[in-house]
Amino acid sequence: MKAQGISSFFIGSSVVYQTLLMTVIGATLGLIFTLLTALYLPAKGTFAFSWELIGITMILMIVFAVLGGLLSVRQIVRIDPS
Repeated sequence: MKAQGISSFFIGSSVVYQTLLMTVIGATLGLIFTLLTALYLPAKGTFAFSWELIGITMILMIVFAVLGGLLSVRQIVRIDPS
């Protein structure tokens, strides 16, 4: 894309946006499947459901995914398009 003249800012923002979008979709699907699983487990089972833990985990997952995306943006910016 850099060889086509697209700016590093546009490429970087696209990578971060796509990473954020995919992480939020994945976290939401994971939450949905967790809730569905909790519905079918017996009430006296060993499954403990904590909204705080799930919320913290989802936030950290999104933060680390965006940070990982920024590492790839750093590599993209360093590439010489010629």
